[in-house]
Amino acid sequence: MHPVSRNKVRILADNIAFQPDTEVINKYGIILEIGDDGNIIISPYKDLRLTQINGDINFPNMFFLLRRPHSKTIRFFS
Repeated sequence: MHPVSRNKVRILADNIAFQPDTEVINKYGIILEIGDDGNIIISPYKDLRLTQINGDINFPNMFFLLRRPHSKTIRFFS
């Protein structure tokens, strides 16, 4: 995972381990952008073709930080 900005990260698709190789990054790179409302926008970094599917109740494309009393911050990503 590579930070791009305050609300964007770049990851590699298809379980590709990070490689400092521009061709690999361009071919498999994905940008995840987290909106202020918690919605995630998934887009290609360069060459990858992808389609984001929204509206699935089992996989809502949301990110939240939840705080519970007397415990550590819990990160929830789905």
